Amino acid sequence: MRVPLTAAPALAPATDEQHEGGPGMAGALTQLEIGRRLRDRTELERAEAEFEEMGAAFDLGEARRLLGRELDPSTPREAAESAAR
Repeated sequence: MRVPLTAAPALAPATDEQHEGGPGMAGALTQLEIGRRLRDRTELERAEAEFEEMGAAFDLGEARRLLGRELDPSTPREAAESAAR
């Protein structure tokens, strides 16, 4: 992961925790934010996998949107977004 030196101290506890036994929701959200802010595709893909495993449809949709992937209309949020188009 490429973290700018200025951000590294603030993100270190979250990134250490996510690599020691799985991130859980807090870690997955951290991965999503790191991916969003640094445009780090690897972090976004990790977040996507965690959200999918947890069944966190809203956050999964956001990770997939940032990755430029097709949205799955079977989840409520994505169905609403599809209907709004």
